[in-house]
Amino acid sequence: MVWRIVPTAIVGVVWVAAVALLLGGWAPATYMALTLAWALPPIMLQLAVGGDVLWQHRRLVGLAVVSLTAYLCVADALAIRSGTWTINPAFSLNLFLGPLPIEELIFFLITNVLIVFGVSLVAAGSATERLRAITRRLGWTPRPTLAHDES
Repeated sequence: MVWRIVPTAIVGVVWVAAVALLLGGWAPATYMALTLAWALPPIMLQLAVGGDVLWQHRRLVGLAVVSLTAYLCVADALAIRSGTWTINPAFSLNLFLGPLPIEELIFFLITNVLIVFGVSLVAAGSATERLRAITRRLGWTPRPTLAHDES
């Protein structure tokens, strides 16, 4: 239970801070705050439902997140360096890892966390069953979206 409650609470505090920055109107924090504000609620849900499952598989989850994030950061750094695209400095913290703005690194990291956490939790039957139990307690009846072969 601790691997579900504590990480969810920590991410919740970061989300509140991001929303406060966004509402505060500090232009240099806009990109970072927008990224955190949209991405952290589903990550909180993933942690609340299966933080313990993710912790149990932390090496595989970590390897997937880090390797995918590193790949995207290198590709993006090359694109920025070549002039393919730029980040508006007025909406950036202007903190860089080489040519890569820190906001881009956070965006790639958080996107990969969303995907890897989601796939990991779906693959883990225990997290799927836990989510079904939660939805039943809340009175929701999930409708199947995929047809099952009954042969």
